Amino acid sequence: MCIYEVKGVPSSKLFMPMYLLIIFLPLLSFLVSACFGRYIGRNGSVFITTSCIFLTAIISTVAFYEVGLAEVNCYVQIIT
Repeated sequence: MCIYEVKGVPSSKLFMPMYLLIIFLPLLSFLVSACFGRYIGRNGSVFITTSCIFLTAIISTVAFYEVGLAEVNCYVQIIT
């Protein structure tokens, strides 16, 4: 778990969706483009995939700062 708290809430509860979004946003963009590409068109597919990858890059930068530069120890528990 992360070792600091924000307003009484452990940061692991706050940032857990951030770490999961790093994995699932590119997967979501692929699935939307693959399954609904004909319906949303080429420009729609490009917009969705580019947006998801851009958001993933921003979230990855925040995660890198938190773990790499701020030296906060975080553990993502996958199986409970």
